[in-house]
Amino acid sequence: MTELPALPVPPYHYPPYNELPHEPACAYFRAVLAALGPEAGSTDSDDSLCGWLDDRDVPLYELFIGFGPWTLVWDQANGWTFALEGLDGEDEPGERRRLIEGAIVPAPHDVVRAAHMIPSHARGWTLPIQEQESPVPADIPLTPALQDLLREGFIRPDTANRLAAFVAAERVAFPH
Repeated sequence: MTELPALPVPPYHYPPYNELPHEPACAYFRAVLAALGPEAGSTDSDDSLCGWLDDRDVPLYELFIGFGPWTLVWDQANGWTFALEGLDGEDEPGERRRLIEGAIVPAPHDVVRAAHMIPSHARGWTLPIQEQESPVPADIPLTPALQDLLREGFIRPDTANRLAAFVAAERVAFPH
C-alpha cells in the first residue's frame, strides 16, 4: 500500500469542508492551512482566469491564503506563488512571484518554510526555493472531480494523483 502524506497534527485545526469550493485541491489546501496554523489569514478561491498547462490554455483553479501582508497563491499549473500585497477579498493579488519551483504539490511543511522566507526575499534574498515533489501514489483512486479535470486536460496525471493522496489521507485521519 502507498504511504499517505503526513497531515499536520493538532493543535492546528482544519477549516470546515464547506469553506473551499474546489474539491480537487481542498484536502491539500486544508493541509497547508493547518501547517500554517494561526499564521494563515483569510482564504479565497477563483476559477475565472486561464493559464498555460502543457502548451494549452486551461482554466486555473486558484486558491489564496492571506499570510501577514502577503498573499500565497496556488494553482494546478504553476504551484505556489506569492504576491507582495495582502488578500483584501475584492481583487486578486497583482504581480506574483514564484515561491516554490520544482513542485506543484510540495509537502505542506515545505510551503510553510518557503512562506517564512518571504520577508527575507523582500529584503533582497532569493526566492523561489527548490523543492521536490512528493512521491506519486499510483494506487490511490482519483475523486470524480479529479477524474473530470484529468479527462478535460486541466490537470496533469501526477498532480491529480498527489492531490488524491491528500484526499485519502484526510479521509483516514478524519473519517466522516
